[in-house]
Amino acid sequence: MVATNTNTRPKNRVNPIRSEDQEINYKQKFTEMLVELSTLYKRFPKYLLEIKAEDYQIHPIELKSLIRSARKSGELIKNEDDDTYYRQDGNRF
Repeated sequence: MVATNTNTRPKNRVNPIRSEDQEINYKQKFTEMLVELSTLYKRFPKYLLEIKAEDYQIHPIELKSLIRSARKSGELIKNEDDDTYYRQDGNRF
C-alpha cells in the first residue's frame, strides 16, 4: 500500500460554482422570504420554507445552507417543542 499526500473527493460530489453576486442574491431572496413568512405566520414549519424557496427560486441545497446560517446568526429560531421556525425581530440586535 502506497500512501499519497493528495486529497481525493468522491466522484458523485458536486462542487457548484457560484459568484458572489449569486450568493448575495440568494441571501437577499431568503431574507425577503423570511419577512413574508413572518408577516403571514407567527411560526412556520420547515416544509413551508421549502415550498416558498421554490417560489423564490432558491435551490434546496442552498436553502439548507441559508437556514443553517440564519439559525447560527439568530435571525431564524427553531422551536424544538413542535419543530417550527420563527423569525427573530431585526430590531432586537
